[in-house]
Amino acid sequence: MGQTLGTILKYDSNTHTCDVRTEGQKVPGRKTGSFYKNVPFQSASTGLCSAPDTSIPVIVDFQLGFPRIVGSLPAGSAAGNVATTAPTFSTISSGNLSNTSGGNSTTSYSPKGMVPGDMALVNPDGNYLAALRGKISKLYGSERAQVMALGYHDLVRIVSENYENFNAFGELRVANKNGRSGLSFKGGSDQVSQTGGAQKNWTFHVDIGDVGNMFDMKVTTNDNKTMSQALFSGDGGVEFYGAKSIGTFTAGTASHFVGGNQTYRYEGDVSTFIAGTHFYTCEGGEDKTVSGSFATTVGVDCVELINRDKVMNIGGMFKQVLTGGSPKDALPTNVAYESHIVNGNATFVVGDPRDGSIPTALPGFNIFAYNGAIVIGENCRDPLSPPAIQCAVALNTKLPNSIGLGCVPAGPWISPEAALKNPSTDFAMLFLKWQALMTTLITLLDSHVHSTTWGPSGPAMAPAPAGFNSAITPLIVPVKSLRVCIGA
Repeated sequence: MGQTLGTILKYDSNTHTCDVRTEGQKVPGRKTGSFYKNVPFQSASTGLCSAPDTSIPVIVDFQLGFPRIVGSLPAGSAAGNVATTAPTFSTISSGNLSNTSGGNSTTSYSPKGMVPGDMALVNPDGNYLAALRGKISKLYGSERAQVMALGYHDLVRIVSENYENFNAFGELRVANKNGRSGLSFKGGSDQVSQTGGAQKNWTFHVDIGDVGNMFDMKVTTNDNKTMSQALFSGDGGVEFYGAKSIGTFTAGTASHFVGGNQTYRYEGDVSTFIAGTHFYTCEGGEDKTVSGSFATTVGVDCVELINRDKVMNIGGMFKQVLTGGSPKDALPTNVAYESHIVNGNATFVVGDPRDGSIPTALPGFNIFAYNGAIVIGENCRDPLSPPAIQCAVALNTKLPNSIGLGCVPAGPWISPEAALKNPSTDFAMLFLKWQALMTTLITLLDSHVHSTTWGPSGPAMAPAPAGFNSAITPLIVPVKSLRVCIGA
């Protein structure tokens, strides 16, 4: 009984045994070059398993009465001839441990640079598990796929070109596809309906890099309906979305600067509260459309400055109420309303059919003053000033009985109740017509004579009977003004 070298001819992964042919030193009772089937491996522990490398001679032991493989005896090439798959642990020279005698016991994947105390488990592909001096532990698959634990720095370093992590919350993936890199994380918080078992009903998504066009984070429902999202694109765009609400809060100062155009769209109500002063400057035009009601309340003063034209188009009624100051300012000299027109005329048009009015509505313009004064052609700011030197007042109308002086002329454009409050009692007289009447009357009177027994009493004979009536009566009616009514 003893040990001998052998060569593995075949490995059976199901039984973890080998077919072996013995070689080398003669074993008593055994022929050199004997063949053995189903030779088992001797392991350092029951949990350590490895498939043999058939290119390395093995040691076959017969001391238990049956052949067993107790180890391997590498017999490599010339010293220093190490394959490219062999790992390099250190570039530090091993000093007097260096063997330059020409002997070699390495394999094609034996590590280079091992120092006393280094331990490694290496396979022919070059990947390994190593515990190295300097409190360094490494799980190595390639230069771009390894995990290092650096004890002196309390550091765990993971190096990977592509990375995947599966956990209770979801999946984390880092990938490089044709030079385009990206990170994707998908997860869910509910093990019952989202991530339990084989379920992948993700409700939280993060895509960074190529997949997310730089950065895309969103929360969805189980059926992938987006509920909230934050997107930072590579071209400089930023988007925030909330299916229910979006809130921005700060206890300090907030700045908002937009270098280009900006659009706001609200499907519901908008409320704005400003505790301090609001400064608003628009260097271009402003177009505002309000489809519903519009109300503005100013607590103190309101100043409006327009450097050019202002156009108001009101589809309904326009109403202004001016209080005119506090009760202590309620004096005749107090100016409650003041309007200045520096240059040009002032035109007030009521009921022009060209503006779309209905003529049958008989629109009118009313001015009511209760125990006050209506002054035309005088400086109203100074009641003691004389009337304007150059001022023309024209009441341009052709409607009969349309001008009332001290009365309310009756007519279809005036309510019957208003006309009864102060009805007209007389009519204005037209002077030229009155002058013609009086001139005719005087002429007739001057030329009138009476017949006497001694002859005529004047230079002319009296007119025929009813001569005055026929001459004067036609001149009376034209004296009456057709438009101006006078009250008592």
